Amino acid sequence: MIGVLLFTALLAQAPGDDVANLVRQGSFVEALQVAEGVSGAEGAFLVTWTRHQAGDLTGALDSVRAGLVDHPDDERLLEQGAWLATSLLLGEEATGYAERLSAVGHSSSSDLLGEAAVVLDAASEVKDSTRRAWWVLVIAGAALCVLGVYGSSGDAGVRGTS
Repeated sequence: MIGVLLFTALLAQAPGDDVANLVRQGSFVEALQVAEGVSGAEGAFLVTWTRHQAGDLTGALDSVRAGLVDHPDDERLLEQGAWLATSLLLGEEATGYAERLSAVGHSSSSDLLGEAAVVLDAASEVKDSTRRAWWVLVIAGAALCVLGVYGSSGDAGVRGTS
């Protein structure tokens, strides 16, 4: 009787619970296998979540992208996508996910839009700084060339008189 009850309880356990338990135990490969066995948006979310928990942010974002092909309006995937893209400094992609969440009135969309904007601003600053650094190098290189030409022509005159 107890065996039947335990077996019934195990059957009633949701796949998400199984995945969470395996992740808690550090069994990421097994958790991923269970997650991949779940169909639909739930399966895509579980694969994304498992990869994220394992520290594979790029793989998790790839899972979001793949999941959104079949489930383009899944709010959990969009939210994870926005967060992961922001973490990976992909501001434009993060903005896209956050805007889609905003269109459906998701509660975290404004925070996600703000985080994506910070990433985009930082990327713009890096681009501007890189452009300025290249100009400094070009000007410094030109100055060194000019000094080298004038310096070597002056040395020739001094050496010739010795």
